[in-house]
Amino acid sequence: MFHLLKIEWLKVKNYRTFWILLALVLISIPALNYMIFDLTDNSFGQNGKQVQRMLLGRPFSFPLVWQTTGWLSSLVLFIPSLLIITLTTNEFTYKTHRQNIINGLSRVQFISVKMVEVLLLALLTTILVFISAFWIGHVAAEPTETVRQFANTKQLGYFFVEALSYIMFSFLLSVMIKRAGLVMGLFFLYSMIGEQIAVVVMMRFANDIGRFLPLETSDRLILNPFSRLISTPEAIKKWQNEFVFTFSRSIAYVLLYAFICIWYFRKRDL
Repeated sequence: MFHLLKIEWLKVKNYRTFWILLALVLISIPALNYMIFDLTDNSFGQNGKQVQRMLLGRPFSFPLVWQTTGWLSSLVLFIPSLLIITLTTNEFTYKTHRQNIINGLSRVQFISVKMVEVLLLALLTTILVFISAFWIGHVAAEPTETVRQFANTKQLGYFFVEALSYIMFSFLLSVMIKRAGLVMGLFFLYSMIGEQIAVVVMMRFANDIGRFLPLETSDRLILNPFSRLISTPEAIKKWQNEFVFTFSRSIAYVLLYAFICIWYFRKRDL
């Protein structure tokens, strides 16, 4: 596998778009989290801290900061998804997938190393969430406050599964459609518009069966840290009761994406 990853590295090490998109991934997560932290921390002024905490709580303090940064970071998962779409569709555009197989790679080896890239990218985003939460949590802590800095870090695991779900979904579209522009259009149309509309409609008219849709499933792994402002206690209790099933569905979707990718690539013409 390390030999295969070395081949992948040779493909991207001089590819400018790769470095630009990777830089956006590295910057976007800590930047977004700190921007929202700074906005909420300073919105009420020094004399309005009590009002702020009464309305918002302390979403950027330990241990809630792990949940807050995970939820906020999920809003920019389209950036690593865009990166994997670019890298994958380039294989088909420039026929490098065909050349790799002619040179001796099996189809399963080729698609497997691409999925390892997906896994590494999801891991990278999770590490960025860890760094952001750890940093902001300490900035937000009161000088004399004793913090439980590693409590609630299970949220990192939930974010990892959500990131993996988003990036694998974009990878699946890339393998099946192969054209970068079309894949990006469909991904953004579905993830940011189509599924959101479907979830709202199904929530109102179909007993919330929209919770079974693939990206909505992973979206529900991390509860909105500002839910006290927008959710009823009954809705939060329902989320808690359904969490194990939601987590299991998310894992099942990731495995399904992987199975379809391998099956489809083994069957299709090069």
